[in-house]
Amino acid sequence: MSLEEAKEVIKQRDTENKDLYEKLYGIHLGSDFTPFHVVLDVNKLSAEEVARSVLEKIKKVKK
Repeated sequence: MSLEEAKEVIKQRDTENKDLYEKLYGIHLGSDFTPFHVVLDVNKLSAEEVARSVLEKIKKVKK
């Protein structure tokens, strides 16, 4: 599979997942974050920073 074909498969799967979540749960993935306890933008974080942030959030929830 070429890179372009893989991108198209992922794009199609994402669309199908968004449609399914909207149908089953009424959630608009990518724009409706109300069902989630934590939303973490990891685009500019290292793996270590992500892990640290997640662990901090878990500790807060457990209190």
